[in-house]
Amino acid sequence: MPDDGDAQIIEKITISLMRVINKIEQGRRVARSYGPGLSLTRVEIEVCALIFRNDGITGSELSGLLGVTRSATSQIVSKLKAKELVSENYAPGDAKRKHLHLSDRGRDAARIAGQYQSAMAAALFGSADTAELHGYLDFINRLDRCHTEAIAAWETSGGPDFGAPR
Repeated sequence: MPDDGDAQIIEKITISLMRVINKIEQGRRVARSYGPGLSLTRVEIEVCALIFRNDGITGSELSGLLGVTRSATSQIVSKLKAKELVSENYAPGDAKRKHLHLSDRGRDAARIAGQYQSAMAAALFGSADTAELHGYLDFINRLDRCHTEAIAAWETSGGPDFGAPR
């Protein structure tokens, strides 16, 4: 059990974290410029960046990396195809598995997103040693598990049981 000083720090961390999560959520659906005449949401550019780093990835594999349903991934890929940023090719000998590739324009957009990601990584982790990096990764993984468990609880029982009366 944390002492009073730690409890205050934990509360400040939690409030700050929720503020950052809210900013991220709000920003994910706002379209921004990723080159002349190319406006994409954060979700769309994240998908482009993942395809850029994993050329030939399938929709199912992409869904796994994103942590979303195949249907949600398919909707995003359809939007990117309509913008001529992504193409699908069937694997030789396998008419069921479509492999995703970026067009030149899609690669250009992904490079811009990569520059942002590199700048963010340098600002956040540039001076961190290996132990600190592992600590950050552990924290993010715990945060991911916490949210996954809370969402699952809401879907099955109307909310997680944090000890509060219902």
